[in-house]
Amino acid sequence: MARSREHGREAQDTLGGWKAPEYSLHICGLRKLFPQALFVHLFRDVRAVVRSMVNFHRAAGVQWVANEDDAYRYWMHTLSAGLMAERAYAPTVVHRVRYAGMIDDPKSTMRSLLEFLEEAYTERCVEPLELRINSSTVPTDSETDNTAVGPAVVDEAMQLSAKVERPSQPAEASSTAADEMEAAFQ
Repeated sequence: MARSREHGREAQDTLGGWKAPEYSLHICGLRKLFPQALFVHLFRDVRAVVRSMVNFHRAAGVQWVANEDDAYRYWMHTLSAGLMAERAYAPTVVHRVRYAGMIDDPKSTMRSLLEFLEEAYTERCVEPLELRINSSTVPTDSETDNTAVGPAVVDEAMQLSAKVERPSQPAEASSTAADEMEAAFQ
C-alpha cells in the first residue's frame, strides 16, 4: 500500500494499494518512481503461507511453487527484502503489520496502520476485515509433502518468523541498508 506525502503534507489526495509478496523485492525501484510513497510490510505466519502457496493451484489453477521447500525459500526471500526496506527507510516510510493482528486485534492494528498513513480511524474501517476473501485459503489440517523440504530450511524460516514477530522495527533509517538496496537495484 502506498500514499504520497510531500514533506509531511499530502502531495495529492491519493491512496492506493497493491499487494503481492514480490513487490517487497522492488521497493528501492518503487521509491525511485514514487519518492513520497509509503509502504506497508504485511507479513503472515510462514506455515500458513507455505500451506497456501503449495495449495494455490486449487484456487487459481496454476502452480505457484513446485514444493514446500520452494515455498519456504520464497517466503524467506520476500520477507528478508521487506525487513531490509524497514532498515533502509525506517518507520516513517515502511510500516510493519502482522496479518494475525488484523484477525486477532483488528481495531488496534487498523488504528496503527491508519495513523502511519495519516488517515482518520472510524469503526467502519474494520468492517472489511470481517470477510476473508483470500482465494488460496486452505484448511490448517491440509496435507503437504513434508519430505520435499529440508529441516534446515524449516529451522531457518522459523527463526526468521520469530524475529519478525517481535514488534520492534528499526527507529532510524540505515544508510548501509539503503546502500545495499541501491546496489542490488543497480
